[in-house]
Amino acid sequence: MKTIIVWEDESQNRTVNFDVDYTITDVELSVNSIVPTKVNFTCPVSNVVLRTIGVHTDKGRQLLTNRFIECGQLEVLISAIAEHNDLKIASQI
Repeated sequence: MKTIIVWEDESQNRTVNFDVDYTITDVELSVNSIVPTKVNFTCPVSNVVLRTIGVHTDKGRQLLTNRFIECGQLEVLISAIAEHNDLKIASQI
């Protein structure tokens, strides 16, 4: 299954869109991939989007995915998907 999530990286004044691919089998959840696709840079004062860019390089994808994981957001995402579907966690990336 695929879904799109938006992560708000407040420390960098940006939001990042990710495509998430996961599998549900019986009562288990496995996250197969998480790929950043777009970054919105926001004004720290007004929270207005100043600029939007696509993520087109492997290095950019890796940088944003690592930041997402380091901030503990992968665990939050997995828990939210599992809870929504009343599942236990089987594995992750």
